Amino acid sequence: MSKILSVTLLLLVVVVAAFSYAVADDANNLLHIDNYDKTNECPPNESFMHKCNYCKCGPEGKDAACTKMACP
Repeated sequence: MSKILSVTLLLLVVVVAAFSYAVADDANNLLHIDNYDKTNECPPNESFMHKCNYCKCGPEGKDAACTKMACP
């Protein structure tokens, strides 16, 4: 029984690590707009990074919805 539990936990760790890597890689591939707070302009309907937050631009190229995480 403990061998099955050990294998299950190892598999869970591998899946979490793979997911974390995929999310980090996705952030690196997104467009970075660090001055969005000043220009309020972005590519319509596109996702982008504003500083350390994920954003989704509105259909008019303005008024993006962004996460509100504090940047390190």
